[in-house]
Amino acid sequence: MKIISKNLNKILIAIHSTFTELVLCLQQEQHTLKKRDKDLLFQVVGEKKEILGKINRLIEDLSEQHNMLNMLNGKPGGTSISDLFKSNDLNLHILWEEIHNLAECAQSLNYENDNIVQLNHSFFVEYLNKLKELRMQAVGYQKSNASTDRLTSNILINRMS
Repeated sequence: MKIISKNLNKILIAIHSTFTELVLCLQQEQHTLKKRDKDLLFQVVGEKKEILGKINRLIEDLSEQHNMLNMLNGKPGGTSISDLFKSNDLNLHILWEEIHNLAECAQSLNYENDNIVQLNHSFFVEYLNKLKELRMQAVGYQKSNASTDRLTSNILINRMS
């Protein structure tokens, strides 16, 4: 029983550390998105992917330890992980709360980063539409691709005809 409790403590410390890495990575991603540094952004996204994989593995380990503890207590599928940490050791409870806060911070940063990406995307779509309109006016075509004035506006086609 103590071995499982020690394992839970080790896993929680690792999860806490990894979530701290994730928050720092998301902050760096946000800075990189604002700078629009493509190479650094790809590097940060790769790091974020590794960190998320690490978190998934640690959560699986935590779930296994939790199931073993419930089996030893004669409660298969019994208490939830949060209830387990609230009822046992105060240090585990504090660590669990800190992990919860870090997860909320990471979720908030991820939401902000998504908004930056969406804003940049909408800006570039609008920019490309304006360029397309300019190009059509300069060449003498409207949005419907019909010539506005065959003799004067469309210099390129007039030269080819």
